[in-house]
Amino acid sequence: MKKLLTSLVLVLLIAGNSFGQDYKQVGIGIGTTFNFNPGSLNFQSIQTIRVPINVSANLRVEPFVGIFGSDDKITTKMDPTASRKLKSSALLVGAGLFFVVPQESGNFYLGASASKYSADDEVNERDEDGTYKQTEETSGWIFSPTIGAEYYFSPSFSLGLEAGFGFMSGETDYSAEEINQYNSYKQDQNNENNNTYSFTTLTVKYFIF
Repeated sequence: MKKLLTSLVLVLLIAGNSFGQDYKQVGIGIGTTFNFNPGSLNFQSIQTIRVPINVSANLRVEPFVGIFGSDDKITTKMDPTASRKLKSSALLVGAGLFFVVPQESGNFYLGASASKYSADDEVNERDEDGTYKQTEETSGWIFSPTIGAEYYFSPSFSLGLEAGFGFMSGETDYSAEEINQYNSYKQDQNNENNNTYSFTTLTVKYFIF
């Protein structure tokens, strides 16, 4: 009888530890966020590194960081000497908080994320008349309510899809400089007012636990 009770206690302890490990675990993954309103942010898609932390069976905290960069050059056949260069970069640092509804082979979840957004945009134009340069530096905060679902292909790998509706509030520093054969000027403008934008996103997530 003692052996039976001891065995039962051991089984319960192992089961309890296993249950705790099912949700008290930390993973790492990659997310690709597609922005369907590129006028609000300076990227159409951004890659993020994410660290999902399952605090409990129904609560997840998910810090993330994302970096975006592009460098494009445009020329025309009509004027081979003319060119237009576009440079853009962005940094996104934030975290999400989600209420999780476990399913047999995956999860549904609902929550929101908040992040700090910093972006730089630069336009350089050159033709036979002269040069033109324009720069914009934007800094602000993003808040995005989200809803999503994920499917576990194995206990250690999941694929998720998340839809969000974001709001960004920030400030923009603007400068422009033009030098040509007729005149030259330089303009600096600091927009102190908070500009608010809204946008929709779709994020694909790959997690390894």
